[in-house]
Amino acid sequence: MSGIVQQISVGAATPYFLRVDWAVDLGAGFTLALTDGHSAWIGEVSEDEKICNDISVHLGSVELQPAPDPLELKQEMIGQSLKYSTDLESKNCQLLEENRRLKQEHQRILRELGQQVEDKDMLEGKMYSRFVMVLNEKKAKIRGLQEAVRHLQPTEDQQADGEGTQSDNESKDRKEETVQRIHPSQEQTILITGCNLVSQGMSVDQTFSDEEDEQPWRKRRLLHTLSPEPSEQE
Repeated sequence: MSGIVQQISVGAATPYFLRVDWAVDLGAGFTLALTDGHSAWIGEVSEDEKICNDISVHLGSVELQPAPDPLELKQEMIGQSLKYSTDLESKNCQLLEENRRLKQEHQRILRELGQQVEDKDMLEGKMYSRFVMVLNEKKAKIRGLQEAVRHLQPTEDQQADGEGTQSDNESKDRKEETVQRIHPSQEQTILITGCNLVSQGMSVDQTFSDEEDEQPWRKRRLLHTLSPEPSEQE
């Protein structure tokens, strides 16, 4: 059975202490014990239905009877009050311990959070320094490449000019060679026949006639001028 003791004020002079006991809940009924420190009364709460102006209400009423042993009742009420106070104190200690644990956990979390903030700031500083270093290296490399391109540009232009001149010369040479092939030498040519060779004192095979020498494929042989020197004829 559960119960609780409360102090109530009925009159200005004498304080009263009321104890309420119940088995399951207050709806199932409960008992009362009242004392002023000298006398004690007990009673059980009952429910009677009352009608007031056609409105049905439930009013609780209890009739208190003098306790058979007021001293024992007062001792029970004091013991119950002490037990309740002890339970409250134990619960308070548990709550204080839980509060202390939560406070320590809170302080630990704050320390970890502060350390993480410091680590984050340090990491950001390192990353920023590394980023600046890499950026400067990239800028220096880009400047070097731009300078190399500026140095190589005149050389490429000179090479292009040289290649263009050489190509023009080669084209000119090929053109002249083509012209020479199309227009052979205009120097005087002499058709050599067997009679001419005999007149020059050279022996000629008689199996070939002058008519054969005059064949078209022989006539296409053009020789440079073979005029006999006067000194040799003399």
